Amino acid sequence: MSTRRYIPLVVACLLLTALIPISRSLSAPPAPNDLVASIQAQTGGHAHISFHGETGTVRFIDTERGYPIPRPSGLTASASPEQAARRFLSDYSPLFGLTDQAHELIVSRAETAPADSFVRFQQVHQGVPVLAGELIVHVDQQRNILSANGGCCPASSSTSPPHRRRHRPDQRPARARALL
Repeated sequence: MSTRRYIPLVVACLLLTALIPISRSLSAPPAPNDLVASIQAQTGGHAHISFHGETGTVRFIDTERGYPIPRPSGLTASASPEQAARRFLSDYSPLFGLTDQAHELIVSRAETAPADSFVRFQQVHQGVPVLAGELIVHVDQQRNILSANGGCCPASSSTSPPHRRRHRPDQRPARARALL
């Protein structure tokens, strides 16, 4: 057979391959650019932001010493660390894949030291903790935000509980053998 017969097939395969979307980890993160720009503007460009390769959500926000994200407007320095962290997250939760931090996050732990505080949040879905869904917000004495890190599962479009298939006890051995 001549190789000329395969040229149209090779060209068709190459064209089809070009239509396959590039994975998210290679594309720009889908985080709202205006929120990232806001953080950079508030810190004079001294914020470091890392994105999750698969989800495109923010994993880590850190600021250089002396350039914190200013205390959220409307809060005083006497506000609690949790209030400051929640106000920050109410503005920037879309970066972390959340839609409503007030309902999606509960405080699992708060630590206060003389110089600063850490507030650890657990992500919940319909009141159930989400595995590996945690955010930690680092707040200074003036309630400025020094860092925020962690990972949340982006909001699910499904509001129904997961469905589990149940098998009668006498069906389980046969089902297990079928899976092997």
